[in-house]
Amino acid sequence: MEWLTQLPEFTKDPTFQGTVMVGLLSILLSVVKGYRDRKGRIAWGVSHGHTYAFPNTTPAEENVEVDGHDEIEEDSDVSDSREIDRKEIENQSVIVRTIEIWVQNIGGATASDAEVILNYRPQHFDIWPPLQYKELVNSDGRFVVIVKKLHKRQHFTLSMLVVGGEIPHVVGVSWNQGLGKEVRIGPQQLFSPWVGRVFASLMFIGISSVLYFSVSLIFG
Repeated sequence: MEWLTQLPEFTKDPTFQGTVMVGLLSILLSVVKGYRDRKGRIAWGVSHGHTYAFPNTTPAEENVEVDGHDEIEEDSDVSDSREIDRKEIENQSVIVRTIEIWVQNIGGATASDAEVILNYRPQHFDIWPPLQYKELVNSDGRFVVIVKKLHKRQHFTLSMLVVGGEIPHVVGVSWNQGLGKEVRIGPQQLFSPWVGRVFASLMFIGISSVLYFSVSLIFG
């Protein structure tokens, strides 16, 4: 580090050091912003899902048709057996499953042709907020939902509901420039905007202090 002793005397001036620090910080922020804004990025995750067990309120059939006519007379054993089967059916629960898939463009540019691929078509699904999309089924039976454009920070949710079956699994999420990143999603407390501004200010002060300390060590 002998070259440090040969630096001009003005480099030890606090004003010069502060200027260098601001310049380095500006370059750093420009590089970070440029990296974030150069393309879109898709993130997705499962925001929540539920399984419900509803009582079966559908009444069992009273009679059985034989050759197009209702069977009126039957022996007591068959009648008792049919009554037991009817009670078992009425006591069964109807299983209803729901899930919500969250998809967002977290990049700084528009993401085109965002695709959510499921291993089969769900019984019922809905996209919110409403936007233009199309659906198709691949030759292997995979169900695909395609959203033409997702602007910066734009998002949507794909909600599914299945009665008496299993929820389709997400095979993958992608867009025209890469694969979507799966992220963990959970409830989070929302703070007032001023809290975020204070936090950002403290981060800026902290980064500036680190840079100033580094410059002081180098030129001090």
